[in-house]
Amino acid sequence: MLDAEQTDDLGLPLVRGPFGSLNAAKAAIAGARESEPAVSPLAAKVALHRGRPAATRSRALKPHVIEITKPGARPLPPPQPAPSEPAPTPEPRWILDLKPAGRRRAHELVEQLTKAGAPDPEATTEREIAGKEPAVA
Repeated sequence: MLDAEQTDDLGLPLVRGPFGSLNAAKAAIAGARESEPAVSPLAAKVALHRGRPAATRSRALKPHVIEITKPGARPLPPPQPAPSEPAPTPEPRWILDLKPAGRRRAHELVEQLTKAGAPDPEATTEREIAGKEPAVA
């Protein structure tokens, strides 16, 4: 049964029981509230480990950050964001409308015009292949 009026070291409601009946649980909780809170048998060991007497130990837990490293190891650098690769440009609609052989021919022509240093090789290829007019001379 949960005792919502008293909390444990973590601030959570104390769990008491098991009890045979609800009346037995209520009686046990009422008796437990009248007595001093129970002290964990590990509290003394924890206090000795921390170097403080058990009476001065705070009941509230405080977060601690512990770095575990090998002796002589350098600290890890902070994580860097992953380099983002530029998204591939989608195929123009006029290339997607071509049959596979026409697409292959269009890609080859764009590559040849690019190597030759032609201005705007994609527009020239579109006029040549999709526009069906001579644009490459």
